[in-house]
Amino acid sequence: TLTLKSYERGREKLQGETLDWIWCDEEPPQDIYSECLARISARKGGVIVTFTPLKGLSEVVRRFFEDLGFDVTTVLGLKCKSPVLIAHETEDRLRDAIMEVNSDDVDAIVQAGTNLAMARLAGIAEKWLNKPVVAINTATYWHALRSNGIPDKVEGFGSLLSIH
Repeated sequence: TLTLKSYERGREKLQGETLDWIWCDEEPPQDIYSECLARISARKGGVIVTFTPLKGLSEVVRRFFEDLGFDVTTVLGLKCKSPVLIAHETEDRLRDAIMEVNSDDVDAIVQAGTNLAMARLAGIAEKWLNKPVVAINTATYWHALRSNGIPDKVEGFGSLLSIH
């Protein structure tokens, strides 16, 4: 069964259901995100999030990373007008974004959003910053290789693929 719900209807409209998975296409308020997690917990369900963090480092975005064990200091959204247009971002803009989120207290930079062509630039940025810069497409490719027992190392896309 497919059920569509609106955030405007509030947390209460989600309560009581046990769900296999939830898809948040826009950033939900914190109370609704917490309720979504509660709805899938009985079945070890999944949450798909495809929103752009327009609010920056909101409580939902922070929780998403911190629940995975990461401390987040900065989130920068490129605020593209469509998912298609993000594929057309220039390397200059991406370089500027990397530099904007970088600071001495940042141990690594992770780029999320699969339609952004940043894999090659992330590998280059590691050399200037002397810290890991991981593009999500590189991480996805690395995970697919390792999950299938393929130990191949690939140069030019950062230390994740060239060393690990």
